[in-house]
Amino acid sequence: IQIYAYIFTNLETQQGYKILFTKLFKHLGNAAQQPVQFGHIHGGDSCIHAVTVDMCMKQAPGFGDFLHDLDPSKTWSEHLQHTVIFCQTHVQRNFFKKFKLHPARYLIDTIWDLPDTRDVVEHLDTIAQLYPKLKKWIDSKKKDWILAGLSAEHSCIPMTWQIYTWKYTGISKSSYFADNEFIRYKQILLAAVL
Repeated sequence: IQIYAYIFTNLETQQGYKILFTKLFKHLGNAAQQPVQFGHIHGGDSCIHAVTVDMCMKQAPGFGDFLHDLDPSKTWSEHLQHTVIFCQTHVQRNFFKKFKLHPARYLIDTIWDLPDTRDVVEHLDTIAQLYPKLKKWIDSKKKDWILAGLSAEHSCIPMTWQIYTWKYTGISKSSYFADNEFIRYKQILLAAVL
């Protein structure tokens, strides 16, 4: 089962996204007539095992805060390492929006082809050396929760769920992109795989 949700919001803060995720999962639980559960917290196969969210410094941590309320034994960033995968197409689009036709876009595209976290970090460092103006953007990608969303090795999501998520959430993300080209202010909130 895939869940795809998007919202219109003018409250783009970490706390605002935490509230949005809290309400979203409450409504999803009501619709399913059972609470929504997460694989790394509740265990079992009938849970959400992987989520794609925007690599937004407010949205993803807001989702992590929501998960932390469910399970305070992990920090919000640890929860993200167990749940979040970043969509390659979305990262590419955001890079393009920020840097337009920068030649590094081809190097950014290859991050997902790298076999381990060390290679991802070295690749990011190489890009920053080649293009010093990108250093701040590159350095922001070296946080553990972001690396977990970019590198299968760094992620705590079981590999089966990572592969499934990469394969199937692209369909809903492309639908979001087509819609968003028409309606500029809509924000994707969640694409999750149960």
